[in-house]
Amino acid sequence: MGGKKTIVLVDDDIMVRDVFSRFLTGKGYDVQTAANGEDALTKIEKIDSGVYGIISDIDMPILNGIEMAKRLEEKGKKYPIVFMSGDYPGKIEYFGKKLKPLKKPIALGDLEKAVEKTFG
Repeated sequence: MGGKKTIVLVDDDIMVRDVFSRFLTGKGYDVQTAANGEDALTKIEKIDSGVYGIISDIDMPILNGIEMAKRLEEKGKKYPIVFMSGDYPGKIEYFGKKLKPLKKPIALGDLEKAVEKTFG
């Protein structure tokens, strides 16, 4: 990986994954993409301590972002997470913190700010 920080990007929308992945790669991150929470958990397990942070949609098939975060929490795996959603109304509790998801559609500048604030 050459010292790049790895972000796991989880979204069932291939266009969102593609645009955000290209943007974050251009900012110097190694981006691993997943189409759902189950796929993300498999990738995170392989990378483990190499995960810098996770960007995850909430509403996805197979395993949603909230359930994915709960499974990570149950395993004691605490990674910084930026949640995103088109319509999730509340906050998500993760390791005792209440996180407010970014509202889609998300401007790339807003994504970058959220990554810097949450992961930095």
